[in-house]
Amino acid sequence: MSTLPPSMLPNASGSGPNAELRMLRNLLLAGCVAVLVNALLEFSHGRLSPWDRWAYPLITVVFACGAAMLQWRPRWERLVRRVTVVTLNVYLGAALYLVLLAQHGPPDLYQLVSNLYWLPLTYGCAFIFLSRRDALIVSACMYVTLFGGIFWLLQHGVIDPGPVPLGVILSNVAIAQLIYVVLLLAISNLRLDYLRTRERAEWMQQIAASDPLTGVANRRALNERLVGSMALLERHGQPLSLLLLDIDEFKQINDQHGHACGDAVLVELAGLMSEQLRVSDQLGRWGGEEFLVLAASTPLEAAVELAERIRSATQAHRFSHGQPVTVSIGVAQAVAGERPEQLVARADVALYEAKRRGRNQVRLHRLDTQPGTRAGTDTR
Repeated sequence: MSTLPPSMLPNASGSGPNAELRMLRNLLLAGCVAVLVNALLEFSHGRLSPWDRWAYPLITVVFACGAAMLQWRPRWERLVRRVTVVTLNVYLGAALYLVLLAQHGPPDLYQLVSNLYWLPLTYGCAFIFLSRRDALIVSACMYVTLFGGIFWLLQHGVIDPGPVPLGVILSNVAIAQLIYVVLLLAISNLRLDYLRTRERAEWMQQIAASDPLTGVANRRALNERLVGSMALLERHGQPLSLLLLDIDEFKQINDQHGHACGDAVLVELAGLMSEQLRVSDQLGRWGGEEFLVLAASTPLEAAVELAERIRSATQAHRFSHGQPVTVSIGVAQAVAGERPEQLVARADVALYEAKRRGRNQVRLHRLDTQPGTRAGTDTR
C-alpha cells in the first residue's frame, strides 16, 4: 500500500515490520478458514463445481504454506506476497471464465454470481500484499483480462447469455470493480501520507530526545526520565541511583588533538558506557564532557560497583587518538521527598570530591536522614 518496501512499513500499532508480518500471516490463516468453510457449504448443498474440488485444497495449501513461511522464513516475505496475489487472481479469473465457457448453454447463475461477488477480493488483496505500484499493475491487468475478454466474447457470440441480461449485469459489475480500484488507490494514498507524517514525527521526536553527537539521550530526555523515576520512588519505594561522570582533563584533549578528536572521545565513551549498562539504565549526555546515568532499581552500593566498572573500562580502553582517557564519577541515591535537582546536586558534590582528590576515581554522596546526623561524601 506504499511505494516503500512493504516489510519496512510501520503499522498503526507502532510495532513495525514484525506486526506487519503478523498481520499478513493472520490474513493467510483467515483465508484458509474461509476457503474451507466455503467448500464445506457448497459441498453440503451440492454446489461444489468440479474444478473447485481440486482448486480449494490447492489454495488452502498455498495460503497455509505462505503463513508458515512468514512464521519460520520471514526472508521469503516478498515471494509469499506475490504468490498469494497471483494464486488468488488466477483462481478467480479462471473460475469466472470456466463458468462462462466450460458448459453448453447459459452459465450457471449461482456459479456466476458467486465468482462475481468474490472479484473485489483480488484488488483488495493486491493493495494489501503488494506495493502501490505493483497493486495498480496487477489490478489493471486483472480488470482488462476479465472484462475486456468477456465483453469481446459476448460481442462475438461465444458466450450464451441465456434468458438473463448478462451484458447489462457484467457492465454494472465492471463499473463497480473500477470504482473499487479507485477507492483502494485513494485509501493507499491516504495511508502513505499517514506513514510519511508519522515517520517524520517519530524522527523529530527522536531528534528532540537525543544528543546529536553521541546518539544517547540529551539533557531534556534525562530530566523527563529522572522526574518519572523519582515519582516511582515516591509511590512504590523503587530505589534509584544516579551517576554523574566527567572526563578528566578533557580541555587538554581538545587543545592537543583538536575538537574533532574530542568529539570522537565523547562518541567512543558513550558507546563504551552503553556496553556496561543494563537495559533498564538510562545513559545521557548531561552537557559538555559530562554524562549522567540513571540506574533504576539500584541501591547505592550496586551503583558504586557499576560506576567502578565504567571507570575501569574507560581506563583500560584504547581510544582512537592513542592517549589514555580517565573519568571521575559521583554517585548518589535518591531518597523520598527529594527533588530531582537536589539528587543531581548531591551527585555533583561527589563528582567534585573525586576531582579534588586526584581524578580517575569514584566518590559517593550518602544522605543520612537520621536525626542528629549530616549528609556527607564518602572517601572511597
